[in-house]
Amino acid sequence: MQRALIAHIIPWTNIAGTELATIRLAEAARAEGYDNILYVPDLPGAAALEALCHSHGLATTRYQQPEVRRSRPLPYLANTVRLAADFRRRGVKLVHNGEVMGAYFTALAGRLAGARVVSHVRADHPRLTDLERLLLKPVEQYLYVSASTAAQQDFPVAPGRGAVLYDAVPPPPPVLDRAVARAHYGLPEAAVVFGMPARISAQKDHATLIRAMALVQRARSDVHLLLVGDTGGDEGHRAQFAKLSALVADTGTGAFVHFAGFEGDMPRFYAAIDALVLSTHTEGFPLVLLEAMSAALPVIATRIGGIPEAVADGDTGILVPHEDAPALAQAMLRLADDAALRDAMGGAGRKMAQERFGQARFERDVAAFYGRMLRPR
Repeated sequence: MQRALIAHIIPWTNIAGTELATIRLAEAARAEGYDNILYVPDLPGAAALEALCHSHGLATTRYQQPEVRRSRPLPYLANTVRLAADFRRRGVKLVHNGEVMGAYFTALAGRLAGARVVSHVRADHPRLTDLERLLLKPVEQYLYVSASTAAQQDFPVAPGRGAVLYDAVPPPPPVLDRAVARAHYGLPEAAVVFGMPARISAQKDHATLIRAMALVQRARSDVHLLLVGDTGGDEGHRAQFAKLSALVADTGTGAFVHFAGFEGDMPRFYAAIDALVLSTHTEGFPLVLLEAMSAALPVIATRIGGIPEAVADGDTGILVPHEDAPALAQAMLRLADDAALRDAMGGAGRKMAQERFGQARFERDVAAFYGRMLRPR
């Protein structure tokens, strides 16, 4: 029997959560007997993203994202016809968009090619334009990364056309020498280190975390904060980094807050920290929390979006209110003061990551969903 071909649409060329999650999805589909090809937008950064896909043994091709305007629809329609022809030529049976941004450019083409069309939804979309909602009309099924995400959308979804699919936790990182990892970042070996891995952008609430560190320092001078994430990749990152650097200077935390820039070796980051913090404004379902739990690290996170679906408050970590620096500082001090609690939460987190969000469960859910979508109609 011929294996069905699934086209996975990547909406952006930066290498972050959506792109990595799409690769994991394609790997899960491959494990369940499907052929896969990843469509990468023809934008700056495409080559690096393609190289990453190829390193996972996944085929790629590029697609266009022309400007979509009601007053000038021909470029979009011409691109849709070309893409539909490409889907038909390759024998694509299902078009799976990594986010609704990809669906804007490929959903109609998929339907014209006779393929089933699915879109993941990994973030809140509370205010779409009429044109954006129109572009989503061809999508047949939506997969939400959390129940919270499903509730925060501005496009109608009929009953039976949406479901929650929790992503898979990555395998536990290799255990590395803590002293070596800390020396790499210039961290004191005996310090209590909290770490936050996130791009330096306005979506992430680094400012509240820095203010919390100023409060922590009044109680304990041996607590350090390690921040990994791109600080200069584009103008937005550079501007946000400048604001945060000024805040570090204003709060007097410069000796204790460490910006390490982009980190390609995440096992080294996890080896260097005692607990992970995610201070943020919006989140769909942040896999970084599951990664930390898989590494047996306790987590502290903002109680927003899908985060409470990933963290058992008081068991695998601590949830704090949004933009509440005193509450965040209190949670950090609680873990800094109690190594036994850190170990207990880390152990509970690893168990939860493996049992509720493990790879075997993910592959079963993916296979069941694709089986339903590709069943003869």
